[in-house]
Amino acid sequence: MRHVFGFAIRARACESAHAAQNLPTLQNHPARPPARDDVFMAYLFFAASIQRHIATPEREVDARTLGEALEAVFADQPRLRGYILDDQNALRKHLAVFIDGQPVRDRERLSDPLDKASRVYVIQALTGG
Repeated sequence: MRHVFGFAIRARACESAHAAQNLPTLQNHPARPPARDDVFMAYLFFAASIQRHIATPEREVDARTLGEALEAVFADQPRLRGYILDDQNALRKHLAVFIDGQPVRDRERLSDPLDKASRVYVIQALTGG
């Protein structure tokens, strides 16, 4: 079993299903090129549940904080702002955001730092019982 964002997945079952359908797996996902020293290129992923409402493809942005990365995305997709941020410009409660596999700490000011090649995942939070 492997744990990804709190979900336990059976690695063999998923990988064999992906191989049968010729889908990418974690092992054959293309590696990113090494980061340049003067550019911070964060890679943003938006979950399918968000993309149902607004098309938001994966993208690289030059940003040093989560706030800068999101602002770069909002410049291309202004409608996305209202889905991601509340009226105080804080992350909405129904979203979970991870930077390099770790949950965001500053949901209000979005000041979490990004490394030169950070991966940012924006997903819909699971609630209920």
